[in-house]
Amino acid sequence: MDAAADAATIIQIAQATQQVLNAGLVYAKRYTNAEKSCKLLQYDLRCVLATANIAIDALTRCSSLGKDPNIDDRLVQWFSSDEPKKCLDMLKEMEGLITGPNRTQEVLAKIRFAIWGEDKIKDAIALFDKHRAYFHFLLSADTWNDIKDVKERQEVAEGLLKHIDGENKDIQEGVKTVANEIAEITEGVKTVATEIAEDREERKKEFDRDQVTGFLQWLDGLDCTTKHEATHSLRQPDTCTWLPKTEKYQSWKRGGKPFLWLGGKAGSGKSVLASAVIDDLQRGQIDEEVLAYFYCDFRDERSVNAHEVLRSLLAQLLRHAALDRVDCRDAVPDLVQRKEKGASPPNDINLLIPLVLSAAKLHQLPVIVVDALDECGDVEKLLDALKQLNDGHIRLFVTSRLEQAIRERFAGLPCIPLDAMGDAISADMKLHIIKELDGRPQFRILEAGLKTEIRSALLAGADGMFRWVQCQIDTLAECPSAGDVREALKSLPIGLDTTYQRILLAIDRRRVEIMEALRIDLGKSTLNNEMAPMHETNLLRACGSLVSHDEETGIVTLSHFSVKEYLTGELILTQLPRYHINWQGAHAQLARSCIHYLSLDLGYLGFVNDEGPIVIPSTATPFLSNARPLLLNYALTNGFEHLAHLGVGNELVFDNMKVLQADIQQHPSKWERIRTEFSLEYQFWSTHCSLHWSNLKLDFMFYILIRFAPALLLEKFLDHGSPMPKDGTNSLLYAASFGKPHHAWILLSRGTSADQEGLLADGSRRALPLTIAVELEHDELVDLFLVARSRVPQQLFDSAFSWNTPFPLRIIRKLLHTNEFVHWVFTHQDKFLLHETILRWGSAVEDNDILVDVLHRLVEVGEDPLVCNHNGQTPLCVATTVGHIPVVQYLLTFPILLPPHILFTAVTAWSHQAQMTSMLIDKGAGVHILNHNGDSLLHVIMHHLDGDNYLQVAKRLIDAGCNPSLCNSQGSTPLHIAVTGGHISIVESLLSLNIPLPDNILLTAVNAESHEVQMMCMLIDKGADVHILDSDGDGCKEACCDLLLHNLLGNTPLHIAVEEGHIFIVEYLLSLDIQLPHNILLTAVTAWSHEVQMMCMLIEKGADVHILDSDGDGLLHDIMLYNLDEGDCLQVAKRLIGAGCDPLLHNPLGSTPLNIAIKQGHISIVEYLLSLNIPLPHNALFTAVETKVHQAQMMQMLINKGANVHHVLGSTRSTVLHDIIAQHTSQSSTSLQNLLEVVKILVDSGSQPA
Repeated sequence: MDAAADAATIIQIAQATQQVLNAGLVYAKRYTNAEKSCKLLQYDLRCVLATANIAIDALTRCSSLGKDPNIDDRLVQWFSSDEPKKCLDMLKEMEGLITGPNRTQEVLAKIRFAIWGEDKIKDAIALFDKHRAYFHFLLSADTWNDIKDVKERQEVAEGLLKHIDGENKDIQEGVKTVANEIAEITEGVKTVATEIAEDREERKKEFDRDQVTGFLQWLDGLDCTTKHEATHSLRQPDTCTWLPKTEKYQSWKRGGKPFLWLGGKAGSGKSVLASAVIDDLQRGQIDEEVLAYFYCDFRDERSVNAHEVLRSLLAQLLRHAALDRVDCRDAVPDLVQRKEKGASPPNDINLLIPLVLSAAKLHQLPVIVVDALDECGDVEKLLDALKQLNDGHIRLFVTSRLEQAIRERFAGLPCIPLDAMGDAISADMKLHIIKELDGRPQFRILEAGLKTEIRSALLAGADGMFRWVQCQIDTLAECPSAGDVREALKSLPIGLDTTYQRILLAIDRRRVEIMEALRIDLGKSTLNNEMAPMHETNLLRACGSLVSHDEETGIVTLSHFSVKEYLTGELILTQLPRYHINWQGAHAQLARSCIHYLSLDLGYLGFVNDEGPIVIPSTATPFLSNARPLLLNYALTNGFEHLAHLGVGNELVFDNMKVLQADIQQHPSKWERIRTEFSLEYQFWSTHCSLHWSNLKLDFMFYILIRFAPALLLEKFLDHGSPMPKDGTNSLLYAASFGKPHHAWILLSRGTSADQEGLLADGSRRALPLTIAVELEHDELVDLFLVARSRVPQQLFDSAFSWNTPFPLRIIRKLLHTNEFVHWVFTHQDKFLLHETILRWGSAVEDNDILVDVLHRLVEVGEDPLVCNHNGQTPLCVATTVGHIPVVQYLLTFPILLPPHILFTAVTAWSHQAQMTSMLIDKGAGVHILNHNGDSLLHVIMHHLDGDNYLQVAKRLIDAGCNPSLCNSQGSTPLHIAVTGGHISIVESLLSLNIPLPDNILLTAVNAESHEVQMMCMLIDKGADVHILDSDGDGCKEACCDLLLHNLLGNTPLHIAVEEGHIFIVEYLLSLDIQLPHNILLTAVTAWSHEVQMMCMLIEKGADVHILDSDGDGLLHDIMLYNLDEGDCLQVAKRLIGAGCDPLLHNPLGSTPLNIAIKQGHISIVEYLLSLNIPLPHNALFTAVETKVHQAQMMQMLINKGANVHHVLGSTRSTVLHDIIAQHTSQSSTSLQNLLEVVKILVDSGSQPA
């Protein structure tokens, strides 16, 4: 590899990076609102620039990358990839985004520059983030440090010329040039490391660990660490090693493809492979790379919700940033505000997706792994979210079954199907079986031959399913003898469903043993000790591979997702219907058992005394002494949750609840001891809804049914026996606390009063149901209680109209049509409620009609729309300042005398300046008013407005009679102010209004803050006086002499005039016989207009036709690539070739102009080039395969010109006929017809179809 050439490439990257930085700084200077975006842009690009500079210095000290032992292998690999070119292309595209739009966009709008500003910088940042993977080598701190170490180890440049032959003078000169350019770039990079370090230190100073920790705790992201450790423990040593070696995985890990999906059937070991990926990433984690992972697990209800997946990933990404002492809250300000308002963490997928994307941008190389997508309950939402997270910045690795919905969503994305990895899976499975046979005592005594038989039989029947293998090993371990093992091997079940069926049939044979476990008898007030199992292993052994037992926690769960699917599916109904699990019946049994168990504990069991700790009776067996606290814990924390799944027909649960209520009343202190001991962080016992049963003030039955049960069950309870609520309680408060409008409606329809206070669910205070519904922002409940004639406490209005009101305006509006509100307004007439409401809500409310309704109601009850506040402002002035159109329209319906300076308020409003100004002018507002500086309205908008709004305002003012040529007290017109500020878009727009040009406008343009050249060209185009003299007697020519130099971007005025398409300016400059820049024709190719005339004119003046662009393309290549009209392209091509441009020139990709003309479908140009006796490329027909237009015509012409239809590609041995059919993807009738035509042409010309 040529070190000098590579150094030249990295120099181009450094220069391009510097140009993007310069462009960003120029725009940040012009637009103050772009400063924040500019800083974000600078942070990464400065790192790129600094690393590139160090790499340049290292490269100039060696002659060959591959032979120098001091050069890092990663640098060699990077240069041998296509990433350097992609980096360069991306930087050029970023510069183009910032410096200006393309011509097609420009034709649609006259305002060229005002709309660029911050949006364009943000677009450049988004583009960089999308393709950040290209830059990961340059952005890595590890790369930076390693290359720097290499540079320090290398010899100084004195040995460079010794390694270069005297014949390589060009290389020597290139190296010298490189050294000079390094010196220039180094000067601009010296402070980068310091600035980055200072920036990081500054952020660390502002870091408040306690607040960040509290914020992350509030976010409550599910932690999957334990699940990962458990899954990792299932992996046998030396297995799963094949996955990191696959080409797709390595490409994904390097950042080549940001998404990778591992798909396989049920039980094929996907979760174990996911744990291996996580371990691989953690072991080989590089600087700036962070990992977030999640396991969807059907055993954990939280983990199978899409919003829990996203919230966990969000929390992990934010926590990683916090570990680097970065205040991660800055990336999610909306979330911080949500917490400060006292709201709970978001569950809305649409809110969480952008939050995860924002958190990911805190890191240079974020990686996310999500396992078992198919186990997610709302998998469609999760798939949509993952597709949106696949933005190119985040690297995503996911696993799932190959279900149809998932295949459709991930179509076209990289996938590793486990079905295609048979050999690797079989090798892992073999290791797993060997470990199991050697590790279990039951198998150790077997002879080697039998072990081989077991291994062979299991491998033969596995069909890639580790789960199936594990079930068979568990079953074989129960065989009493070697003979029984051999018999079992002869009839191994096929698939998982048959396996599970056999396990259940085996349970049938041990039914008596299983029944002993059902110790809770719902028909008795004691436990049935006769039914107790001797030991827990009896149960576990009977259930076999269907369940898993965690010895540490004592929890038994279904062992695999496929077990749950089988037990609840349709197949078991036909095979073993008695084992089919009906969800509602199961929930009813569990709910009743838990409630009954609590009653037994309060009375018979006595786990908890009135005083002292929880005790276990000495008569209990060891098994029961362990199980009782666990079952009590489950009954308290999860037992009532089962009520949510019940419908009518489950009235027996009411009897159990009544018994429990009676037991609680009989043993209040014991119940309090239970509640205290077992108040864990579960939903039932959370701070928000904890129970205070010790004083027996709350109504147990209503609380439980409203909190947990569906509304139909509550209704059935009320029909069951017309129960009377407890004195001092109001069950509507429970409905308000838990957001249950249907429950509330049922209670109201049965006579419960909405106007009666009661004790809150947490026992903290007494309140009306309406108060709680308002505080918790439950719209439907507020409406219900108001319809039910609940009174409205005065303190609700006090809170609603305070500046820091916690209530949204939609809720406030509901309270205003009450008698209490009329009374409240009467007692608060000195509060300027109209003014304060507009200021508080004018820029925050989303539904404009709500605010107008509120204001209208205030006026109805006595607020004066004409009164001035303490600042002398009417409500109209306040609304105009805020920029709230509907409110202004509403206030203008009153007989209001418009304040004289109202238009000054309108043109500087917070928003909607154009609409506001037009509306007020229509109502008679004066446009000739001046402020204290003598500025007119047009002067003011030159200072204050931004974006395309100002043009509409200026037009409306001028149309209404505002003088655009009026001078202020400084002698300046609005145009002077715009020119002085360098606001080129504003100037262009004003000129479009055909206003007269002041005599001295060019002198003002000479001293403009920016864009002097463009400004002057534009003004000259409009007829500005070029003969004007300044106060020193100098004319524009003398004042502009410095403008003949190159600017920061390396452009002369001629470059800019050519690029802008100012044909007359170009003609004028060429008439001065100025020296043509060597690259001027490259600029002309991309001119916004008059490209053809411009290039012909420049060629006639002797412009260099041999110039190459940065990609190594010549002018003939470029004119065909830049979408010129084919006729124009042909005209320019003839002029270029006539002037000596080489039509046989190959670019770095090996393409000649003829190749490109064929690919672009330029029939006439191909004919012209072939008429020059240019040899037809051997691969011409293969190039024509890529032609998007005139493909059949192009093929026919090339064949007529002698193209060989029998030519084959060396690597694939494919003919053109193979290639055209293989690459065709469109199914449209037109496209298929074209394909058929091309195939006929090829076959007719001798191509062999067989």
